[in-house]
Amino acid sequence: MKECSSMLVTLALLWVVKITEANIFMNDVADVADVASPSRSRATSTHPLYSHAGGKGLKSKKSKKSKKCKSPKSSKSEKRSSLRGSSSYHKSKKGKGSDKSKGKGYSYDDGCGEEPSAAPSMVPAILSSNPTMAPTISPTGKPTSSPTDFPTSVPSAFPTKSVSPTVTGTLPPTPSPSMQPTDTPSSIPTSSPSSIPSGHPSENPTISHEPSLSFMPTAYDCLSPAGRLRDLLAAIEAVSPNIEDGTAQGQAFEWLINEDITTNACDDNGLAFKERIILATYYYNNGGDNWVNNSGWLTAAAHCSNWFGIKCDSNGMVETIQHNENNVDGTIPSEFGALDSLSVIKLYDNKLTGSIPVELYSLASLSFLDLETNTLTGELFPPEMFARSNTLERFRASINTFTPGTIPTEIGNFLKLEQIWIASTNRTGTIPDEINLMVSLENIAFSDNSLTGKIPDLSALTLLRKVVMFNNKLTGTLPAELGNFTGLTDFSFAENELTGTIPDSFSNLSDLEELFLHSNEFRGSIPTGFAALSNLKAFDVENNDLTGKIPGFNNTKLSFFKASNNDLSGTIPATLFELENIRNLYLSNNTLSGTIPLNYGNATELIDLYLDGNSLTGTIPNITQVELPSITEILLNSNSLSGDVPDGLCGLRSALAEQFTVLHADCFPGEGGSDLPNNPCAEGCCTSCYSGKIASD
Repeated sequence: MKECSSMLVTLALLWVVKITEANIFMNDVADVADVASPSRSRATSTHPLYSHAGGKGLKSKKSKKSKKCKSPKSSKSEKRSSLRGSSSYHKSKKGKGSDKSKGKGYSYDDGCGEEPSAAPSMVPAILSSNPTMAPTISPTGKPTSSPTDFPTSVPSAFPTKSVSPTVTGTLPPTPSPSMQPTDTPSSIPTSSPSSIPSGHPSENPTISHEPSLSFMPTAYDCLSPAGRLRDLLAAIEAVSPNIEDGTAQGQAFEWLINEDITTNACDDNGLAFKERIILATYYYNNGGDNWVNNSGWLTAAAHCSNWFGIKCDSNGMVETIQHNENNVDGTIPSEFGALDSLSVIKLYDNKLTGSIPVELYSLASLSFLDLETNTLTGELFPPEMFARSNTLERFRASINTFTPGTIPTEIGNFLKLEQIWIASTNRTGTIPDEINLMVSLENIAFSDNSLTGKIPDLSALTLLRKVVMFNNKLTGTLPAELGNFTGLTDFSFAENELTGTIPDSFSNLSDLEELFLHSNEFRGSIPTGFAALSNLKAFDVENNDLTGKIPGFNNTKLSFFKASNNDLSGTIPATLFELENIRNLYLSNNTLSGTIPLNYGNATELIDLYLDGNSLTGTIPNITQVELPSITEILLNSNSLSGDVPDGLCGLRSALAEQFTVLHADCFPGEGGSDLPNNPCAEGCCTSCYSGKIASD
């Protein structure tokens, strides 16, 4: 018996401690709300959290019996104060056997029972799922008409009503197990429970011995100020644990509290909170006020459909952030990594600095990352990036200032990658052979780096459309098997140290539009099959050691042809001037001979014509002022041409003075010591005069 009494006292004290903790917790919640939003302190002070439903729930209807007897120990205000402090009262459930004459309010002992205990305890007894083995001292013969301040140690035969708001959590059970109760409770509890359980269940509702006392505050309404604050704090804690005044995160938090007041967690479990916190952080972090287009941002409108550059999926979650060329300034927020459905990030051509946050590579759906043309630093290929080898399809990071480094062999793990653009990113070393494992590759852009070694085997990359690797230090020859990629449209290995010949197999590239092989050490001739590539638009083999004749190109789409600074011989094909789209024709510094084709005036789209530094002979053909309407530059100097610069050409110079700004000819005396120039030019016609070679008759 002494051990049981000691245990009861201990558990009672524990119950008091728990109530104290609950009070402290509720006060802390109120303090958090006031600190987070001082301007709302008045509003939140009247919220049910702080006043228990505004005080309306504290009054109970009293039965006639309760009016006859008032407790001398506590006034109504003291009892109300006790309720506010402990938050531990609960409403009883109505059921069979309940006394309807009793009050519907809150159960507490007002000292008016007919048979009060001889020695009432000053601490509440512990309610548990197992009633104590020891009887109470002189228990009352029937339930009191008024609820007690403290729960009794013996459960009432009538279920009590719980007070709203209820508080979650339970008291620790007593250590002594209870026997099954009899079907009819005794008016006076026995000193010990029956050793044989009753054979029939009670017809009246079973009295639950689980305590309804709890110590956590009632769940807030998500529409209420306090509930909204709770949800907001939870959302921002998950996104940005460290919030300080003056930071982008702090500004976003203030905006959500004070301005974006219609957003709450009622409908979407806080997803809108979370996404708007992240987007607002991005706005403040990256100079949103100065964006080229910031329409809709930081308004109450739905961010999915009204904030410029934001697109959402069918579930209403952010899927795309597209702010190309939008004056986005600053670092990329790591908070983007918490946008669970984000799959497309397009931020090229802005003012981004710092490193690419590794948090972006935690996005399970990330498929398109375009950060080209910024000032990003740090690692281009951090280890975390390879976590997205099964989702990433397009990776564009060209023209940034990343830390110098190599292309890792792990690049071969990106089996779904279709585009890899890492031009001008300080890459060194060789191109790993593992690139041939990237079977989904369509576009490769490795230009403007310091890559060395040979071009690796690319034979497995049958989907290739564009391969751009100009301005590196690559050596060796062009792989002939590349000519089998009939889908190839753009091919550029210019400005490297490549040798050998241009493979004839390249004539099979029926979809080829642009071929740039200039500034290498190629020798041999231009494959004649190039003249039949119907989709070819740009052809550049300048600055090589090519020999032979220029094929008779008849490609109707060809607009750019550059073969200067080689050893090409023969005549200039007249077909070049019949191409309706030819705009730039550069044939300088070869050993071309013969005359200038008479039809050169037919090229109505021609802008630049460079024929200087050859061995051309004959006179300069005259033209009318309706020919060459687009011309801006003509270089005829350093040849062996004879005769005056024709009047028609000088007239065109005068008629298009602001457009036709460059005309070079051999209008100084020739190299043979003659006092007469090869091509006398009218005053104001030629912009530069050269001596030229000895003119032939």
